[in-house]
Amino acid sequence: MASKNEDTLRKETVALMEALLNGGIKVKSAAEVGKRAVEYTRGDEISKWIEANKETVFKLCPNILRDLDITHDDNVLDICNVLIEAGFIYRAQYQPIEGTIEKTSSGSFRRPMWPKRLIKTAKQEFNPVGFYIISYEGNQRWNYLMLTAMIVGIFSICMFQAWPLALKLAVWYASVVLLSILFTLIVLRLILFLLFWFFGYDFWLFPNLFDEDLGVIDSFKPLHSICYRNDATYMLCCRVLCSIVVAGMVIHGGLCFSYMQPLSTS
Repeated sequence: MASKNEDTLRKETVALMEALLNGGIKVKSAAEVGKRAVEYTRGDEISKWIEANKETVFKLCPNILRDLDITHDDNVLDICNVLIEAGFIYRAQYQPIEGTIEKTSSGSFRRPMWPKRLIKTAKQEFNPVGFYIISYEGNQRWNYLMLTAMIVGIFSICMFQAWPLALKLAVWYASVVLLSILFTLIVLRLILFLLFWFFGYDFWLFPNLFDEDLGVIDSFKPLHSICYRNDATYMLCCRVLCSIVVAGMVIHGGLCFSYMQPLSTS
């Protein structure tokens, strides 16, 4: 009976961890001292997600929450400690490289929000201000499928010369289409930025498109961003001057086109 209860609690903990990772918490990469590169998140990311998704947590973990009320902060910490006890996450702290400056000019301790170097702490209790390395590996069957697909893909690329001509052309056309879409998107972003910049706004289509710290999907979120510019007089003059130059170029281009049109028809 006890073994069955432990299996139930384990399944609920796995379901909670899966929902946590798929629920949009921010995850970053770092180097753990003495070990390999790891992925981690912040304690406040975990606690905020639990508080914002209480109904989901209740559905996933009815037995774990039998004696807990997650409307209280202390019980939220207890749920997070369950993840630590299950070995899915463990607490770490920022470990600066020896000899680097750790204090600001005012003398306060400098700790980055998302450090690149971490070390496991001796005290393994959940605290919202801490960092937590994710040791949960998820479903290994999916990892094996990904590994198999990677090996097959590498061999396929190495044997590109032996591919049928139709398949080679398909890859070539797909590459040209993707590059054309990317180039068009870059030009469109620049044009939209300049148009809004003339009126005193910073507008970006897909503002995270070139953020190297984000994944493919997150690079296209949000769709756009816009904010008002508090420019000084110098920048206001630059905007006015650029607007005049662009307007002159457009008018001049239109005149040249109107002059050339009769020549092309004659």
